Amino acid sequence: MSSLIARSLSIYQNQGAKTLLKRAFKKARRDAYYRTMSIRGECSLTLEGWTVRFSAPSVAMVERNHERFNSEKEELADFLDEIRADDVVYDIGANTGLYSLFAANECPDGNVIAFEPYPPNLDLLKQDISRNGFEHIEVIEMALSNSVGTIGFSQPKESDIGYGSSAIGPGDNKDTIEVPTTTGDQLIDDGEIPPPNVVKIDVEGAEPLVIDGLERALSAPSCRVVYCEVHLPGNERRPSVEDFDSSATDIRNRFEEFGFTAEKLPRGDRAELFYKFSK
Repeated sequence: MSSLIARSLSIYQNQGAKTLLKRAFKKARRDAYYRTMSIRGECSLTLEGWTVRFSAPSVAMVERNHERFNSEKEELADFLDEIRADDVVYDIGANTGLYSLFAANECPDGNVIAFEPYPPNLDLLKQDISRNGFEHIEVIEMALSNSVGTIGFSQPKESDIGYGSSAIGPGDNKDTIEVPTTTGDQLIDDGEIPPPNVVKIDVEGAEPLVIDGLERALSAPSCRVVYCEVHLPGNERRPSVEDFDSSATDIRNRFEEFGFTAEKLPRGDRAELFYKFSK
């Protein structure tokens, strides 16, 4: 409350009462919308001509869906533009399905494979696959890594579900659970899933593990585009690539070895880089 008062006072002093009132009115309208959607239990987001319906179990969930959508809208639109009708799309670190659900509209003759190990996120993901009537999204309830087995996975506070703070976490953590792991190449070799054409990786610092376990698929000519969010040090809520003995330069070099060309997409968060790797 004190920080809100301080911000309001700063706006009043620097920009005047009119600006303060306009911002207050805008916030009140936004908050009222979030409350209404949470009462209905559903909200919708629209991009590239597609409208996707999402569960709205709480005001916080509605707010965070909109915040993430608005902050990643350009990257998501670029991702959707690369998907062909018969593509196989991997959403690695699917969370509650923002990328998976929009991608499914773009590949009606293909498949979306959504990888997500955290049970609360899985519940919402599955609900919204059904809510939108998609039958070509397959959910893999495991963490993609560089080995088959289990690994510690840090749990966020309940209010953080769907926000991306759940992560594979090195070291001891009293809030850590064990989740199953496998490699992408192993799943493909076993015939469990088809190889990908388009990939999105967002795994809160564990990108090196995913890449190690998927290198054969990433090296294949049929894998055309990879979007990879690289998490850097500076955010206490989750690990970074350095916790896994890697760096943004290492990640970029690996993809160049696989035959990709790197493009850095704009991202406001200084603790994250968002790469588009293309062949």
